[in-house]
Amino acid sequence: MAVEISVSGLAGLLCTVTARGPSWRVWDVKADVERAIGMPTAEQRLIDGTIELEDNDDLAAVVQRSKRYGAADLMLLRRNPLTAKWLPLLLKGNGLSALAVPDEMFFDKELVLAALKHKGNFDLVRRIFDDTGELA
Repeated sequence: MAVEISVSGLAGLLCTVTARGPSWRVWDVKADVERAIGMPTAEQRLIDGTIELEDNDDLAAVVQRSKRYGAADLMLLRRNPLTAKWLPLLLKGNGLSALAVPDEMFFDKELVLAALKHKGNFDLVRRIFDDTGELA
């Protein structure tokens, strides 16, 4: 059964994609959105109500939460391109040091929280704050 997914931005409808199978994941939707509007998948944040969807989330669960049967309405927010570049590198845990992260990224809330949540990368936080707890 094909499911229509409406993807909107803050200004209204951006595109509609069709999930063509029961095994579709959020990643598949992001790939279709990229083809439709040109926004790279790494910069996409898809929101269902108040929940940010993860790439591996099952689309069937999203459709079940939807108010209309057989359809889903998602909100698309654009992630900062620099965050989109650095976030996967920090989450991979490939030994990337906080020293390699550009200074402008130290105040990116999403990047700092992800580093702490996934790998306990306190080097990133230490580089933001000095020994007194004040901003460096």
